[in-house]
Amino acid sequence: MKRALVCAAACGALFVGPGSTGAAATGSFVTGSGRAPSPVPIEVGRTVELELTARTLPDGSVQGHFNTHNFPATGERPAVGVGDVDCFRVSGNVAFASGTIKGQFVPNFGNPAGEKVAIEVIDNGAAGDIFIIEVSFLPFEHPVFPCQVPTFPPAFSGAGNFIVHQ
Repeated sequence: MKRALVCAAACGALFVGPGSTGAAATGSFVTGSGRAPSPVPIEVGRTVELELTARTLPDGSVQGHFNTHNFPATGERPAVGVGDVDCFRVSGNVAFASGTIKGQFVPNFGNPAGEKVAIEVIDNGAAGDIFIIEVSFLPFEHPVFPCQVPTFPPAFSGAGNFIVHQ
């Protein structure tokens, strides 16, 4: 019983953020994390990690955050990106989110704050979840639109543990 209460409290904390009234979430949400090998030929051996939490609020607005880490095989400092989700939608077991990078460090590149990120998450339950990330910078500059499906190669694709709720 104690374990169930701790879990319930921790899960409830996911939906209570700064400025929140503490009311229960009534809309769609996604939460979880995953890892993927980099698809970029010049980044052989790199691993990409994604953490994503987003939800639709009762008034229809969106609240969420993403973190990405791109770890070089050489052990150098990883590229780190953080940002807020500005578009979010769910269709069945698939969540689409997009956002703008607020801060990031990319070795030998600088800080691509203001660049866009598109994320797709597929919650396959026990079969293993999938995520895909597309960015509007490096190695090819191209636009990323709100809640778009990541399609422009090379998109990062990996496995993780995500919960998608419609």
